[in-house]
Amino acid sequence: MGQDVQPFAFEDDLVRAVEIDGAPWFVARDVCKVLGIVKPDRALAALDEDEKGAHSMRTLGGKQDLSIVNESGLYALVFRSRKEKAKIFRKWVTSEVLPALRQTGRYEMPGRGEAASVPFTDGPVGERYSKIGAVKEARQLYGNAFARQLWTELGLPVFNTGSDIPNENDLTLNECLRLMLDRPIGRKDRRTVRQIHAAMIEQEITMREADAAVQKCGLALKYMPGMPRHRLNMALFVPNGGAALEKFMAHTAYHSGCWMDILRPALHPGVIACKFRIGGQGHRGRLVPPDLWPVAVQDEA
Repeated sequence: MGQDVQPFAFEDDLVRAVEIDGAPWFVARDVCKVLGIVKPDRALAALDEDEKGAHSMRTLGGKQDLSIVNESGLYALVFRSRKEKAKIFRKWVTSEVLPALRQTGRYEMPGRGEAASVPFTDGPVGERYSKIGAVKEARQLYGNAFARQLWTELGLPVFNTGSDIPNENDLTLNECLRLMLDRPIGRKDRRTVRQIHAAMIEQEITMREADAAVQKCGLALKYMPGMPRHRLNMALFVPNGGAALEKFMAHTAYHSGCWMDILRPALHPGVIACKFRIGGQGHRGRLVPPDLWPVAVQDEA
């Protein structure tokens, strides 16, 4: 039974599919996003039991059980949508994606050839090649930053450039970022920045809501410069100072602005010096893309 998650792009949205017992299933939240269904839970409740299910998938927030729909359930959601784009989506799925999956176990972008295909295959080697194929397609469609984010989301291994042994700067960066990403943002709001970012990726909260929540601890989520304004292109903005961030980092080894010495672009290629507005005021700082974020401690165990 194939279990490879295959993301594919419809216009500006990414829809994930997985093959179960030879049949394609689709992540319900992704389908609802394309169709403009703002209350996915209510839409799923109206489906028959054999048209929906749950499947454990690796996401930015770790493994999660996501709601999925089969082919019949997907059609039912399409017919419920009032968006004009639903007709285009339905035609695209029925005439291109589903026939390709049934015949070859993969979806191929028209005019791309074999290199763009992402097969449903069994076993660890086949699974890795499926994921790498998805990343290659994402890079062609959306650029390098999007592809790096997808690489991380699919759980592909991260390699150190130049050496298999992380240097002291890398270890210090990871420790500093973990403090920012994995500590509760407040006394009442016990969510972490990583959890908020993952909820945004899964479309449980909007990008604006995620940025506003993260700003409570003096950080922010901002778009990567020069990239499409897509949730997968949002990175962690760490300002050079600010009372909220000073309070958040108090009683750590990186208090009193010490994080600025750690997050120097000269030490860590990929970190960008930039300026953004937080709380109506302009702040200079560093933008750290998600592909530089260390994994959560529990994920390493």
